[in-house]
Amino acid sequence: MQKNDFIRNTLKKITSGEKTPETLRKRRLSRIILLIDIIIIVVILIIFRQESRVPAYYTTSLSINEIGYRASITREEETGSYLFLLTVKSESNMKKIITYTAHLAKINIKYNENYVYDFTLGSGTEQIILLPEEVKTFLHKIDYTTVKNFSREHNEAIKPERKTLIPVKKYVPLECIITINTGEKTSAKLNFNYMVE
Repeated sequence: MQKNDFIRNTLKKITSGEKTPETLRKRRLSRIILLIDIIIIVVILIIFRQESRVPAYYTTSLSINEIGYRASITREEETGSYLFLLTVKSESNMKKIITYTAHLAKINIKYNENYVYDFTLGSGTEQIILLPEEVKTFLHKIDYTTVKNFSREHNEAIKPERKTLIPVKKYVPLECIITINTGEKTSAKLNFNYMVE
């Protein structure tokens, strides 16, 4: 008899839409849990997006006989193209005359051992005269279509390889070998990530 009364009362409460204090407390708690879950998901998305960013500036430097060479690669956000910049700076207190063989530098860009692209800087520059602390700059725009074609031919080069629910910027990790054409032909390496769409 008590069981039937309990069942009848429970059915009456459900059909009438009455809300007991216990039901109200459970609903409030479930809304709070939902809100906390949403906040956690948003925080995870923000952290993930920040970690997946690809830097837009890479640099390396070397010094040969009191002459500083600084190579940098910059990505222009507006166009998406990459610029290679080589600055030559005198680190001496005296006037410096630097001689080169045919051109200032040869730049080879490769992925692992695969050739991607190469170019020279300062073609016809066989000599540079630098006053103390003077800087000379050489600029080259890296050919986008060459790198894009390479990435199409070599899908394994594109990182990240996995597919995710959140769209991630894809890039090709490249190595740039800069050879300065002085008598000793000194080289430096610069690793950078080339964004591909």
